[in-house]
Amino acid sequence: MSQAGSKLSLQHLSCVFGNYVAVDDVNLDVQKGEFISLLGPSGCGKTTTLRMIAGFIKPTDGHIRLNSQIVSSSKTSLPPERRNMSMIFQSYAVWPNMTVAQNVAFGLKLRGVSRGEAGTRVAEVLQLVKLDALAERYPSELSGGQQQRVALARAIVVKPDVLLLDEPLSNLDANLREEMRTEIKRLHRLFEMTTIYVTHDQSEAMTTSDRIVVMSKGKIEQIDDPVSLYRAPKTRFVASFIGRTNFLGVEVDGDRLIVAGIAQSADSAKQLKLSNGIGTVSIRPQDFEFLAAQANKRTDGLVIPCKVTDRSYQGESWDYTARLGETETSVHVSTHPKLAIPVGTATSLFVPFAQIVPITD
Repeated sequence: MSQAGSKLSLQHLSCVFGNYVAVDDVNLDVQKGEFISLLGPSGCGKTTTLRMIAGFIKPTDGHIRLNSQIVSSSKTSLPPERRNMSMIFQSYAVWPNMTVAQNVAFGLKLRGVSRGEAGTRVAEVLQLVKLDALAERYPSELSGGQQQRVALARAIVVKPDVLLLDEPLSNLDANLREEMRTEIKRLHRLFEMTTIYVTHDQSEAMTTSDRIVVMSKGKIEQIDDPVSLYRAPKTRFVASFIGRTNFLGVEVDGDRLIVAGIAQSADSAKQLKLSNGIGTVSIRPQDFEFLAAQANKRTDGLVIPCKVTDRSYQGESWDYTARLGETETSVHVSTHPKLAIPVGTATSLFVPFAQIVPITD
């Protein structure tokens, strides 16, 4: 995406604290109305990146543009209150001495919006977040989910250029997290606000985002839409961080692959565009299938003899552990709940070439 047409642009952005590099040469262009998640484990640099966007931290190098204007660089930084951004924190940060309506109106008051217009906008946004009946209650009278809705309403009512969310659901229980995830997605579709969402929870990122920025050790590993990120991870880190996967070592001999000591079909290496030598592929557990004996001659994917060594019933699936060939290598396999294969069964696994992802690092 081009910088010129972007709502928000991060160019060669870095942040160093002493000898610690928190963010290392990050480049990202965000389009107007796009929902972007910064995803990664603790310490990967996602929150530092968000705080640089908000104006709380000054970059060590690089710059940030909002509406084509530089708002942050190593030399200058526009204060947070002059960026027309709203930020929602993990702790909700609602004021306990104010009612719901007063909390939501606070940002409008600071911006000098007239009382009449503020009242109208507050009433509209409270109805949208389903808090209109609770307008006169205080935060102590609200549940965690309701307090988070107050924080959302307060952030939205000022009509920010960019909405920033820093792990906003981490303090909620599992059911409330799912409910609020759906609510955030609904409100984003309604208002079409440019949104940057920080999370370490891949399911949150997958269900809400237009694109996901996967970060590790201060660097961007991959930027992609959720489906492409899951189906075509570009690095070992992304493949392992986004969902479950199996990494299999393969040996390439001309056009043929050798997996777990078993030579595959004649053009198997060519199908995966692998060159001679030792390589690694990623295969999702649900992409394997157990083969009936008569199907062992398939040539449109890998066929690997195996023995089922463990299994567990998950309700929506059976999860198996299968040892490959005569090796000590095992893989995880997920199948339909009606397919029950006893532990100790000797069989074969099949995976189509289209579901195998070569990993380069």
